Amino acid sequence: MIGLCVAALLFLILGILFSLRKGGFLIAGWNMMSPEERARYDEKAVFRNMSALMFSCAGCMGLLLLGNVLNREALNWAGTLLLVLCVIFFLVRVNTAGKK
Repeated sequence: MIGLCVAALLFLILGILFSLRKGGFLIAGWNMMSPEERARYDEKAVFRNMSALMFSCAGCMGLLLLGNVLNREALNWAGTLLLVLCVIFFLVRVNTAGKK
């Protein structure tokens, strides 16, 4: 349960960091791009999408944590399913919506 709290807090901190358009070196592939390649992407949209992903993951982790505290199996399943769906949705969204 402590690991779940740490993970939720980490996702929350990353969400705040990305919403401030900082920490681009933490985004896979972003730090490896040349300035010319980065110019093809809408930087604001990339950071906004990554921030939304981190906040969504933090919310799902919060739901999992609530399920553990209340000992409700349904909340655990809902949190896990939402986490998987959020990651899939944002992977598709970031790869299609970030280009100019």
